Amino acid sequence: MKEVKFIILLFVIMAATFAQTTTKTLAVSSKITKSTDVLVENYRIKKAVTLYDLALNLSYFHHLSKGFTREHLTLPVVLINNKYVVDNKIADIKISEVNEYTFKSGVVASVLYGSKGRYGVLSVNLKGESADEQE
Repeated sequence: MKEVKFIILLFVIMAATFAQTTTKTLAVSSKITKSTDVLVENYRIKKAVTLYDLALNLSYFHHLSKGFTREHLTLPVVLINNKYVVDNKIADIKISEVNEYTFKSGVVASVLYGSKGRYGVLSVNLKGESADEQE
């Protein structure tokens, strides 16, 4: 029983170390999360034509569910095929190019991505590409 507890403790320490390393990497790369010029109070959910539209819709739901008091929507961290992308690139990607996506928020996003994950993490796989092909 002590061995199991020790292994669990070791796993938690490793996860915390990984989260800190990831956070440092995110901080070094350009601004991963960005407050948009879109006012929360004026935003209405719309049909997602681009990945940017999807990110705005998810950000809006996330802001409402978490009770954020920010005046403007803040985009989540966006990963395409497990690589970080900047906000201006996601406006060029059409929804028809997206194979699947997941949105993580709360404790999971914060543990995995540090303070940058506060506004959520949108992970996208594009059609015809897999994460393994990208690396």
